[in-house]
Amino acid sequence: MLRHIIKLIWNNKKNNFLLFVEMFVSFIILCAVSSFMYFNLQKISQPLGFETKDRLSILLDDLYSKDSLLVADMMTHLDIQLKQEPEIEAVSYTNGPFPFSGNQWTTSTENNGIPNHTLTCETTEDYHSTMGISLKEGRWFRKPLTNEDKDEVVVNQAFIDKNLGGKYVLDSFINIGEEKKLVGIVETYKYNGEFVPNDPTVISYIAKTDRNIMNVVLKMKPGTTIAFQEKLIKIITDVTKSTSFVINNLDDERKETSHETWVILSVLLACSVFLFINVAMGLFGVLWYNINKRRSEISLRKAMGATNIVIITQFLTETGGLAILAITFGLIFAIQVPIFKIIDVDSQIMYTGIGFSVIFVLGLVLVCAFYPAWKGAQIHPATGLKEE
Repeated sequence: MLRHIIKLIWNNKKNNFLLFVEMFVSFIILCAVSSFMYFNLQKISQPLGFETKDRLSILLDDLYSKDSLLVADMMTHLDIQLKQEPEIEAVSYTNGPFPFSGNQWTTSTENNGIPNHTLTCETTEDYHSTMGISLKEGRWFRKPLTNEDKDEVVVNQAFIDKNLGGKYVLDSFINIGEEKKLVGIVETYKYNGEFVPNDPTVISYIAKTDRNIMNVVLKMKPGTTIAFQEKLIKIITDVTKSTSFVINNLDDERKETSHETWVILSVLLACSVFLFINVAMGLFGVLWYNINKRRSEISLRKAMGATNIVIITQFLTETGGLAILAITFGLIFAIQVPIFKIIDVDSQIMYTGIGFSVIFVLGLVLVCAFYPAWKGAQIHPATGLKEE
């Protein structure tokens, strides 16, 4: 039976080659699209590692260009002013990309000679409580700080897994370009949003009076209206003598970032649906043409006693076998290129994408093949042989 099917496929190799190419390309595209979609949809259920509700971020743009003593005095005064406001529950400061900015500060480290991409951020000692960051293990920066405490770092679990090979000892020194003392671990800290990979991240200490401070982060009391921002603008302008700053509502920034990603995913999904509708129509057309070319063969087989079920099964088996061959070559191609490294997904997502693509392509091919096969099985032997 198998040898007969292979022979039939080979005898009609020109048309079957077109089918093979169409199935092969469809499988490759679907593998990439489904893996990318699943990768992003999976991120929705994963926590950011910090809170965005009732949080404001203030980007201070030009402190680094000012005298350090002037900045220290100004930031001390600003801290006092902000903490006096009843609408503000907590204040902290950072140097580095603020949440949802799309920016990244990176450093390079090595694990067994393999370079690792590490995100960096500097914060004051109260940043975790202001942003609602939960520690998985260890502690945050102590208050008050000693000179020794300034060399401490907190890292996320991704840093432990990728940069330290999952092995660590709290209060020991690790290499992040320089020796730092590991004092705490957070599960996740994805400051650019849900749809961004949870890259290895190192958080180190910075004093709130440092002129390298770039962001002020505020935890507001629930129910604080947008009208308070007018008052906040006046406070910052009066203290800094500058209007070169930007206030962002982190909840709004999160929604905007998610919306942009959803737009991309929706366009990708729409294009994929359009593509596969056209693929289905193409498959149906070629299979219909193949059946009509083989009317005499079908008539002869029916005259020799073949039932409708046998005819339908034969054509579905031929088409399914061709689909399996195309999928096999598609898998080899995908692994060799490799498309999954290009879209940067892990093995679990890759296997899910492959599994879905195998089922979908095979199902699509068999569905498209069934009606032509069924119509072919209805051919009367006398009619088909007469046409011959």
